[in-house]
Amino acid sequence: MDEAALEALRRNSGLSLSDEGVFSFHGSEVPNPRVQALFHRGLAVRDDGEVTLSIGGKWAYVAVATVARFVSGLAARAGQLEARFLGDVIRAVAPDAFAIGPDDRVYAWFDGDPVPAKLLRPA
Repeated sequence: MDEAALEALRRNSGLSLSDEGVFSFHGSEVPNPRVQALFHRGLAVRDDGEVTLSIGGKWAYVAVATVARFVSGLAARAGQLEARFLGDVIRAVAPDAFAIGPDDRVYAWFDGDPVPAKLLRPA
């Protein structure tokens, strides 16, 4: 397959991510929680802000409603604050990394990420 055709397939993947962190494929929610978690672990935000999903050697673009990363829980461990993301990735977070967004939701900025993560209500 030529590069232009492959790029068109990637851009028209039908994958989307809601503002609550739920993946859909062509408008239908992906029903399997393990697939949802796998998709969250495969997300990447490019320097230009575009969001991609990679599984193995394959990847596609994802349309996102707001942000690509979601924090499902916070915990203090060994004197450090940790954030658990959807997909079960855990990262340290600085206490001053939090702010209220224009939608009155809490967001956190993590070192190395160009965009913030949204804290879900359970967090």
